[in-house]
Amino acid sequence: MAQQALPPTKGLGNINWRDLWKGLYYAAIGQLLALIGFLFMSLLQETPHFPTWVEWLPYVKGTVVAIGGYLAGKLGVNNVGQILKKDRPIVRVDVETLNDLKAEAKS
Repeated sequence: MAQQALPPTKGLGNINWRDLWKGLYYAAIGQLLALIGFLFMSLLQETPHFPTWVEWLPYVKGTVVAIGGYLAGKLGVNNVGQILKKDRPIVRVDVETLNDLKAEAKS
């Protein structure tokens, strides 16, 4: 079964939707861990309570900064992960050709 070839990825100055979702995922996990920590610490106080909006606001700001930082970092990386360098050409090779090249390199 042949795989469908994907278009070459774009890097420097480009953000994929996948990067946005990944940034949101990382921020959500961080926010969830912060909430668990905050709730645990509030249970240890004399008067336990769920965090108010004023208490939660620094965590929300931190989430926005985390997402923005992740996306800004992705803007400065090329298609192979190098920082502030031009995209490198990508050559797609099918599996049979790759196996032939491996066999040829071994001999």
